[in-house]
Amino acid sequence: MHDFEKLFDDRWVLGRRFAGDKERLAHVKILRERITLAREERAKRQEELRWRFQQPLISMTTNVPGPDKDLPLAGLLKRMAVSCIESAFFTSRVKIDYSESRKTAAGPEFFLVPEGIGARALKRMMIDIENSHPLGRFFDIDVIDADGTHLERASFGFPPRQCIICDRPAIECIRKGTHSLDELLDEMGAMVLTYLREAP
Repeated sequence: MHDFEKLFDDRWVLGRRFAGDKERLAHVKILRERITLAREERAKRQEELRWRFQQPLISMTTNVPGPDKDLPLAGLLKRMAVSCIESAFFTSRVKIDYSESRKTAAGPEFFLVPEGIGARALKRMMIDIENSHPLGRFFDIDVIDADGTHLERASFGFPPRQCIICDRPAIECIRKGTHSLDELLDEMGAMVLTYLREAP
């Protein structure tokens, strides 16, 4: 067995053994409360960095289905995304003023403040990474302008992110509960394993 396949042995939070539905639901409730707090802390950190540097910044997380965002797989995806971002900056000769990684209940987070690049050009670079990488669907790379504006993909003419199963807008499937968590995790796992097996 490859080392990366071990990531899928101890499966996701809903695959753990619980005494019953009551215990499982209580666990999920705790996770959701922790995620809410972590997201509030992320927003505070974004504001702190924005005021400190007065420049556009990157705030990156991972798109992992389900209530448990702090998974080994999420850490792997984060490292892939960071590598892509740093490579894009190196190729474009964009310097980095500041970077920071954090591990939270909402999953791994990465903040980066580049030097000498506008927010729109920065967002285009990040969209290119999300669209071109085989696992870019699981990268959530936000760009926040110096004035606090969050740049959206739609303002660049790009459609909403697609569902990994049916290719419809992911937000629609999430709202309707079109796919089960097991279906989403299985598809995600298959995509990651395929990529890692074929990577040089």
